[in-house]
Amino acid sequence: MILSVVDDWLDIDFCANLANHIIYYTDHSYGHNSDSGVFTSDGISFYTVSCDTNNFHVKYMCGKIINSLVGKDIEFLHGVKSCGFSRVYANIQYPGMDGAMHTDDGDMTAIYMISNTLGSGIGSFEYIEEGKCESIDFVQNRLVLFEGNIHRGLAPKELNPRVTVAFKIVLKRENDKNL
Repeated sequence: MILSVVDDWLDIDFCANLANHIIYYTDHSYGHNSDSGVFTSDGISFYTVSCDTNNFHVKYMCGKIINSLVGKDIEFLHGVKSCGFSRVYANIQYPGMDGAMHTDDGDMTAIYMISNTLGSGIGSFEYIEEGKCESIDFVQNRLVLFEGNIHRGLAPKELNPRVTVAFKIVLKRENDKNL
């Protein structure tokens, strides 16, 4: 279920500089794939960048999700605890790097679209709702908050990359609140 679509989520200069920083000044890992093997086997590898949740800008975005959108006790999911990496990361897709339909771990995911707006239907966020494929256009500075949907990100058609930041979210359970 799509919980919220927010346009102009952050300052546009912040958004554009974040995209520039991720594309040109971070180490990318190639081989990330949204194909869980459960729904399709057509997942194409693309680039990813793990975000440090101790980084001021990442903390700012996480705080804004908590304070302005979710309104619940949440936390951001972590990967393998022994590795300590977060499940806040950027995906970078170029033409031909469509994601595969999959579901995310956690209770909710927020996808922040940070690279330049793509044309209508290009680089869309596709999801299944009540058995029907729906889509949300890729618009720079748009945040999409959703829970559990089967979804994927389509690649751009031109050389400009499609860059998103994904925030994996879990609801704090009653037992967790007392810790």
